[in-house]
Amino acid sequence: MERLKELKGDLYRCIHCKACQFAYSGDPSRKGIGAFTGRTDGTETLYEGMLRACPAGIEFGWEAYNNSGKMWIARAVLEGEIELDENVLNVAERCITCGMCAAQCENQVRTVDIIEALRAAVLEAGVPALDRHELVDQITKKEDNPYGGLKKERTDWVKEFGVDESIIDNPDAKIAYFVGCTASYRQKNIAASTVKLLKKLGYDVTVLTDEVCCGSPFFRVGKIETANRLMNDNMKLFEKYDQILFSCAGCYRTFTIDYPKWTKKANPFTTNHAMELVSKLVSEDKIVWKPNPELEGKV
Repeated sequence: MERLKELKGDLYRCIHCKACQFAYSGDPSRKGIGAFTGRTDGTETLYEGMLRACPAGIEFGWEAYNNSGKMWIARAVLEGEIELDENVLNVAERCITCGMCAAQCENQVRTVDIIEALRAAVLEAGVPALDRHELVDQITKKEDNPYGGLKKERTDWVKEFGVDESIIDNPDAKIAYFVGCTASYRQKNIAASTVKLLKKLGYDVTVLTDEVCCGSPFFRVGKIETANRLMNDNMKLFEKYDQILFSCAGCYRTFTIDYPKWTKKANPFTTNHAMELVSKLVSEDKIVWKPNPELEGKV
């Protein structure tokens, strides 16, 4: 509940205008949605040129499932008007946290943060987590990843793809590559390709055998105890490095945004996605693309 209380100011900036339910369609002449009987004699159409954009609101139809509804629910929880129960969890967990609502909000309400904090508050109140979330939590408590892959096999992709094994726990490296669970256990070619690319660009990186899940799945669904444990383990492991590189957008986001948010202090290292480095080097003309005659005239 503490995190939700910290966001009280955001909740009270929400004026329930419902703009968060919509997104601009690119067509200003598009017929609006909804009606408003204003000061004129007729009925004015609202949201011209807009589309309904909230996935949960579209899927389930009720106001509670729209972001605007969840803001009212969170506010009512803080004011003691409703209790935290499985009904609140059911509504809160239907949000996919895509962030469309935050992008539309003129008052800059941190809607996704509020929804994640609401989920955490419900679980802290003793409401059982959804079965599938509990299952993943139990798997991760055992092997430190949601796929159930063995800890000792986390860096097996190095040998499998013929990557130089000296990158594993390299004591001289100042830059670490956080591989993430998906690239470690499922899409291993991503990890191998990323390391080969970084090496070719001249980066001396290491991957760590004791890396654990970044915690993103658990921050999202309100399993804060597990998320914090994983975060603390990673912080202790990576704090000695100057820079952490990522190929997974979710892991990158978690380290860059969630870790400082929950530790309440700046990271001791910089974070970058590998493709940010590529983009920077291209803009500096340090990477020059070789012409490919097969692609001539194509975009």
